Amino acid sequence: MAVSARALDGVLGRPAAGLRIRFERDDNGWRPIAWDETDSDGFVLVWPASGPRAGAYRLVLDCDHYFVGLGLIASYPAVVAVFRVADEVESYHLEVVLAPAAYSVCIAAY
Repeated sequence: MAVSARALDGVLGRPAAGLRIRFERDDNGWRPIAWDETDSDGFVLVWPASGPRAGAYRLVLDCDHYFVGLGLIASYPAVVAVFRVADEVESYHLEVVLAPAAYSVCIAAY
């Protein structure tokens, strides 16, 4: 079981490399459990190595930092994708397309 993500830059039509992402678990309040940055292909491959247990999780994408690096201002400083792990055997993948004033998120279990 793993959690992965891929971010695409909807303005430039390329992977969103260097996007900071934080992985959090809801333990009576959100607690960070991993941090990473997307690679040159816009991927963050696996969090955490042991795999999440059942419960609520969220991925927080730092859009402000990413778009400031491009000389742009983001309307959404962060994009937050919340999902529930019900089956600890399944893996989860987040696909996100970012623009300074819009975003699209899809989370799939497989």
